[in-house]
Amino acid sequence: MDCYGVAMGAATSALLSGESLLAGETVQVTGPPAGEDIFVAARRAAGCANGPAGVVIVGPDGPFLKFSPPPTSRNLVEALRKLPPVIPPGRSWNVAVIGDTGFAALSPERIPTPVEAVHAIPFLGFLIGWSAVGNRIWVFDGHASELSDGLAASDYLLVDSVMLPQLPARWMAVAQRSMNPGSKVLLHDREKQRIFPIAASNRPCGWRVTEPDGEVSYVHCLLTTLGREPQAQTVTIDPALPLPNLAALTADPDQLDWIVGLPFQYDRLNSATVVEYLLSAARKAGQHAWQKEWTLTTKLMSADRPPRLQEFACRRERKWMRTVLHITRHA
Repeated sequence: MDCYGVAMGAATSALLSGESLLAGETVQVTGPPAGEDIFVAARRAAGCANGPAGVVIVGPDGPFLKFSPPPTSRNLVEALRKLPPVIPPGRSWNVAVIGDTGFAALSPERIPTPVEAVHAIPFLGFLIGWSAVGNRIWVFDGHASELSDGLAASDYLLVDSVMLPQLPARWMAVAQRSMNPGSKVLLHDREKQRIFPIAASNRPCGWRVTEPDGEVSYVHCLLTTLGREPQAQTVTIDPALPLPNLAALTADPDQLDWIVGLPFQYDRLNSATVVEYLLSAARKAGQHAWQKEWTLTTKLMSADRPPRLQEFACRRERKWMRTVLHITRHA
């Protein structure tokens, strides 16, 4: 995993969408009881209160399919360890997925197979893996008439990139209104085979790629912000003080639009962790512990700009038994 997305490694993808998936059981669900919303029924079916958990596919004609995780095995346990960490472990989340559900059209003579499902939703193995560890997952096609109901009560939304042209123009705004507070949106990029976090934006499309949360991601975003600015400026990282708000470091509209979509809650980030991470990067680059000044060279990468190398001047200062860092971008 890097700061721009989670790559689907070949071994993990093959393990989760191949043997482990095909060992699972496909259950046809006839649909919700009379008068019950189909997405309420889908969320209930995706849980484990009334049977095994599974991934529910809401088909285009009303009834839905449920793909249950396979029985526990050594292969499954190993596969679950390699799940992309975009859905945090430790609790059960509601995960809505917008994907191609056309294969799930049911008839009395035929039920779609797992192979057909994987062809339509290539990351279905990951969905089943996340389901196996306790998350409730349902998939629908994101049609405008169902978008709000389909996203209701969800903590995460994962969108397959092939569905973007079919979504309504302001689908991200609908997601923000319909999902649970603090929810997050992810994009599966079929071309790059990566899962990216995305956020609302003032761009015409209404969204843009953003970054993960945490101190390591903050360091990357800090250096990216400094590296994009036309004028060099110095930023101070003091373990006794909150981390600098990135929005205060730029007046560029495009930068600010990107920064607004970042997930950071600055009062929850640890300044000392950021200092230690930067010092660790210096040690790995061959800097000695006694050096007070050094040059940090890093590759700035983003989803919308080509990568480039950028140098930063770093200066260490001892202040009341703590290490303070001053970082300045080289011209």
